[in-house]
Amino acid sequence: DSAMLLRKVLDIDGMVKQYKLEIQSDGLRDIFQDIARGYRELNVDAAPIVIMYPFHCLFFLRDELKNLSKSNDVTEQSREELKQLITFIESEDGLHSVISEYDKLIENNKITRKLQWTIYRPRDLVYVHYRLNPYMDEEVEYCALVDSLQADIDKETGDRRWLLNCVVGFHTGTKFQVMRKRLELGTGLPTEVLDITLENFDIIPMRFLAKGRQDEIRDAMIKGGRRYVELCASKFTFLL
Repeated sequence: DSAMLLRKVLDIDGMVKQYKLEIQSDGLRDIFQDIARGYRELNVDAAPIVIMYPFHCLFFLRDELKNLSKSNDVTEQSREELKQLITFIESEDGLHSVISEYDKLIENNKITRKLQWTIYRPRDLVYVHYRLNPYMDEEVEYCALVDSLQADIDKETGDRRWLLNCVVGFHTGTKFQVMRKRLELGTGLPTEVLDITLENFDIIPMRFLAKGRQDEIRDAMIKGGRRYVELCASKFTFLL
């Protein structure tokens, strides 16, 4: 049996209906169970493990897979299978064009709308900020933890929008809890090149901000949270 299988499913007109990579070997499946369990688009307990095009998780996992392919903690057979997987990732059938364009842009702190999904790594801390009313200075701001990415395709137009599934902490007035939120990434021309800055992104990974700005945001979040808890615990008198 092959360690992996690249499968194309065609419709009656010969057009590609599904394009997926199947991880079949026990060794590779064990590795994905160890390092990819947090990727919600994957069922790492399945046999085989199916990774659908455009192989988002492989983009984020490629460096870790490369390191494992050189590790003595992995069996020789699994190291060879990992090398085959990396060869696929870096091929034209895999993610070559995405990786190549990403590398050229990111070294200048830029990204295109088409590739904006590449800057949102799972478990990244992101800063969310936007105005409820464009004519007012009041701004909503909070931090969230990236859980997963989801591509939503409009069936009529074929346009793609990116949804970011996040985990957010909040206070109910009596206790802290966490909840899931789905945030829509910005839209625009796919080829539009943007500087990765607060001005261009309402949702921006904290790692793209200067250390001083990160500290300012953290301090503001802590201060605002404490103030909110104090208000919730206060006694109010209402005059009617």
